[in-house]
Amino acid sequence: MRDSVMWFLVGSVVVSALFVVNVRHQHRLAYLAFQTEESVRDDLNDEWGQLLVESNVWASAQRVEKDASEHLSMRAPLKGEMKYIGEEANIDGSSLVGAE
Repeated sequence: MRDSVMWFLVGSVVVSALFVVNVRHQHRLAYLAFQTEESVRDDLNDEWGQLLVESNVWASAQRVEKDASEHLSMRAPLKGEMKYIGEEANIDGSSLVGAE
């Protein structure tokens, strides 16, 4: 009887040890996958920051004005070419468009 209990306990210890080895191996694999995903996340955050900077550069007022004048032959209107509409138009004494 004592021998069977001892063999049962030894077998239980061996099986437990194998389970511990398996669980640690699975944990290492999961942690490796986690680190890989963190690295991907960090790379994407870096790229997003670079895209934001690039977007701000392309959308700057000087850049838009330069591209509009060079590529589209656009220019700012002269004072005489401007027409004001709305209630705020009478600020400098000019009349409203269509209200003559």
